[in-house]
Amino acid sequence: MPDPRTLPTSPFMIVTSVEVQCSGGCPAPYGAGEPPLFETIDDAIRILRDMCWVFVGNRALCPGCAAAADCAVTGHQWTGWTKDMVEGLPCEQRTCQHCAVQEYDPPLAELEVLVRTMWDLNGGADAG
Repeated sequence: MPDPRTLPTSPFMIVTSVEVQCSGGCPAPYGAGEPPLFETIDDAIRILRDMCWVFVGNRALCPGCAAAADCAVTGHQWTGWTKDMVEGLPCEQRTCQHCAVQEYDPPLAELEVLVRTMWDLNGGADAG
């Protein structure tokens, strides 16, 4: 941190630090912890770039938002389809190797309708 300046005859100090917020709108780019504080903007950019943040103009994107923005422009980098089960219903799923979004076949919205229908036919989710 920069050298704090003490106000004359006061227990208060003025300390300047830099905090970076993700421009992508994500609520917690640093996880559950507090955002780190940096001494200078240059330090923040250098350290966060090492942590895969992307800085373009006056925008800062955390790794997750940067990957999602890239996939929005260039398209997803899908793995192959693999067999899966959702609430006992067979389906297939694949994952983007870049941004980790998943896709299901049939789509999750359809699977949810099928699961609810199955529960209704079987007398509810607890029937067995």
